[in-house]
Amino acid sequence: MRQRTSIGWFIVGILAGALAGSIVGEVLGNNFPILQEHIAFGIQTTYINLNVISFPFGLQMKLNLGSALGVLIALFLGMRRG
Repeated sequence: MRQRTSIGWFIVGILAGALAGSIVGEVLGNNFPILQEHIAFGIQTTYINLNVISFPFGLQMKLNLGSALGVLIALFLGMRRG
């Protein structure tokens, strides 16, 4: 009997696929300019000041064609495996 993969490993696999696809997109971007196009979204950087300490907080994600392909491949492999 096969054990199903946990949701944590699923998320790690998706993030790894996005990261690997993004790296491949950046490396091959010189030869294929469409791979360098990206969409950026997220929370703008905000500075939080607590009088004792202040720090920046923000989150931005850039989605390009390579990372989208990496996510699709990770989903395919994850569905096939689990």
